[in-house]
Amino acid sequence: MGETSKPMALFLQDPSLPDLHADFDFATTGDFLEGAGSSRFCVRDEPAADPDVGLRVAAQLGLHPVGIPPMVPTLDWAAEDLSFARFEREGLVDNAQFHQVNVFAVCTSVLQMIEEELGGAVTWQGGGPLVIRPHAVPRLDAFYDPQAPSLNFGFASSPWRPGQVWTCLSHDVVSHELGHAVLATIRPGFTLKPHVDSAALHESFADLVTLFSALRHESVVRRVFEESGGDLRRPSVITRGAEEWGVAKKGAGFPYSRSTLEVLPYRDAPPDAHTRSLVWTGAVYELMVRLHEAARPAAGPRGARPAKRRAFDDFVTSVQDAARWTRGMVFRALHYLPPTATTLPLLARLVAEADARVFPDDSRFRDIAREVFTERDLWDDDLVLTPPPLEVDLEPLLGADSATLTRAVLGQADALGIPRGIGARILAPTLVSTTRRVDRVTDAAGVAGIREMTERYLCYGYEVPVAVPVRLDGGVLDVHVPLTFGGTLVLDDRWRPLLLATDPGPTPADRETPFPYLVAVARGIRDFQALVSGMLRGGRAGGFEADANAGVVASLRHVCHFSDHVRAVQAPPSPFDFAPLGSQPLLPE
Repeated sequence: MGETSKPMALFLQDPSLPDLHADFDFATTGDFLEGAGSSRFCVRDEPAADPDVGLRVAAQLGLHPVGIPPMVPTLDWAAEDLSFARFEREGLVDNAQFHQVNVFAVCTSVLQMIEEELGGAVTWQGGGPLVIRPHAVPRLDAFYDPQAPSLNFGFASSPWRPGQVWTCLSHDVVSHELGHAVLATIRPGFTLKPHVDSAALHESFADLVTLFSALRHESVVRRVFEESGGDLRRPSVITRGAEEWGVAKKGAGFPYSRSTLEVLPYRDAPPDAHTRSLVWTGAVYELMVRLHEAARPAAGPRGARPAKRRAFDDFVTSVQDAARWTRGMVFRALHYLPPTATTLPLLARLVAEADARVFPDDSRFRDIAREVFTERDLWDDDLVLTPPPLEVDLEPLLGADSATLTRAVLGQADALGIPRGIGARILAPTLVSTTRRVDRVTDAAGVAGIREMTERYLCYGYEVPVAVPVRLDGGVLDVHVPLTFGGTLVLDDRWRPLLLATDPGPTPADRETPFPYLVAVARGIRDFQALVSGMLRGGRAGGFEADANAGVVASLRHVCHFSDHVRAVQAPPSPFDFAPLGSQPLLPE
């Protein structure tokens, strides 16, 4: 019988903390390793498409191309020893083959963590493995490209430290960009409209993926314990983040900070996606801290302190439990999000709603969550999530073709909050069923266990062509821009509606009118017109590209470069960046 797993070397932080490393056990029984890839990821160690950039990458890696950018050679992973001990003997930091193994192992490990909470596999666009380019660009950067789905990592020298800084060796950077890839895959519509809260969620989710991934490893938690004295409210390796990156950019003492310890209320957040992301990241971190404090054993009588080893063991247990509980609460709510956009207060409500579905008789954690969200101005009692009565049985439509499902959605347009008579075009809806395993469940005897839970999700969207008047030298031009809205109907395992989350969500005043969703959409259109008109007047028209055939201008916010995120959370707010719309689907296939 052959081996059931293969150890693959990885850094748990980056080369600035070389003692934090491990071997990830890649399960060969559930997947395959062939060449430098699996069914989920494929390492294509090639430079960016620009030939000049490719030649510069080749020169930095010591390759000698003949007129064309070369690919960096890879090992035959199925046959080779990929353990940390092997690469430690042969070289780590400047070894391109170790770079390839490290970035693949981090991505595979982190994706497994995310999929455990989502209850199923993330299917990348196109259905095949997601491409990873460890040496894509000769600059200190990393990014997920949603138009040609791939994770791309850069490298550069630094005046503050010797040698190259390889972003593919940073666990924080790799897991952050993978977080972008996951959210862009399960909610691709979030990149199709300039919506600041949706963009902020993208950045926050990527940072939270990094946080939760790091805390799975006892050696990282040990470092947190040593640096913070066992107090998660004090700075440590998990609140600094991407330390090598920060040192390379500014020198020792200036690491990039995710600012998880900052208290930034939603009402005070600026209209900038990166800075605004700190609202959600900080709130979720505070939720995790309070769950940890609630779970950690008391120190005993006054003056009695447990032995250091016991204190550490208790700390590890409670921190890892709290991190697992928190990521479960947050990640499960992703299924409930509307497919086109969300607000952070809506997400806060969905976290509590999702937890209530899983643990209807245990409100402890969502009570703490509501307390935190209220303090951060994220809780909105006025949001109405009550599901509508449907006149159609959705169960027979599971697995139906797009046309059949679209007709069913149109037939329930009023119940689902789709305004009629405004020229809306229904986009391809999806109906999926998910079964996931959840813990924190206790039986009658109080014994914790794990059980399975099934839910169904109907996601639908619609597109409204919006005319944006723009003043040019020759007069006023109506620029037509497609604006998307939509909703998610959540149903239980017996196909009974549980809740409806829509974009936009009608306000209490809207609900006093005969057509609340029409009023909400009209307000959304006005806000969008003002935003786009202001952008174009402000000289950012270069971010839009006209379709000569359709006469339509479309906007797409690229999932950001990591370097943009670093600058934004350390500097004054920066504006949205937009690029021409590609072939992004609104809803996952």
